[in-house]
Amino acid sequence: MGLSDALKAQKVPVGGPRCQVGRLLHTLPADDVDALAEALDSDMTHASISRALIEEGHRVTAITVGRHRREECSCGTF
Repeated sequence: MGLSDALKAQKVPVGGPRCQVGRLLHTLPADDVDALAEALDSDMTHASISRALIEEGHRVTAITVGRHRREECSCGTF
């Protein structure tokens, strides 16, 4: 098997602990969940979403937001 085959065979781990974004989507009040989900599905930058979350007391980096949006996190809840 060559490198290209090995890379194609890679899977995103699912079933582990949820990432910070995934945890928020399961613990925030319904209106905040809706707003966060809408932001994640929009053209809003990872950094903008992260700043808003940090302003509300949630320590979530732009990198974490990006991983969640790309479904590269372990929560599999996007």
